[in-house]
Amino acid sequence: MKCHNHPNAAAIGQCTSCELALCGMCASFVDDAILCEKCEENYQSEQFVARQSEGLERQESNVQVDREDEEPSFQPPTRKINTVAIQVSIIGLCLVILAARALFFRGPASSASTSEQDLVNQQMTSLAQCLIVFRQIGVELAETGAAPALTCPDAAGPNRIQQSNGDTVVSHPAPQLYGFSSIEVSRLDPEPRLIE
Repeated sequence: MKCHNHPNAAAIGQCTSCELALCGMCASFVDDAILCEKCEENYQSEQFVARQSEGLERQESNVQVDREDEEPSFQPPTRKINTVAIQVSIIGLCLVILAARALFFRGPASSASTSEQDLVNQQMTSLAQCLIVFRQIGVELAETGAAPALTCPDAAGPNRIQQSNGDTVVSHPAPQLYGFSSIEVSRLDPEPRLIE
């Protein structure tokens, strides 16, 4: 038997559908059947239509048909929450609160701390001036042996002068102003001593 399309070629089988003799070049093997080119196209078309129809039937089973006699159920629309926007809003709010606290609550506290700092600086300056005066008293006491009439700017009265074991000691009249129990110099030790 010879091929229907190629008369010089030997046939290897017949088309299962139309029974034409086919050579190896013309035969198409689909599933368990041997088909010619025309029958293979028809077979492929039938398969495609069957797959498409099956897909449509599945979609129709998932579709719900609302009937007029049933009450429609109300479902509120869902809103997608933007979490990044919420986080940025919270951070912004925190920054505004911190700025407000810094602006409104900083004023009185900073002025109080500034006045305290000014007071401490004033006390330190006054103590330094007093120590300079007592240093001058000590130098003059060591050179001449006599106590000069110098006093600190904040002194409430004249310096106290005492004689003890052949030494002259000059002390501040109110050392408590500077936070000490005694500020003194002597003829033998002209450097000012601060005693707490």
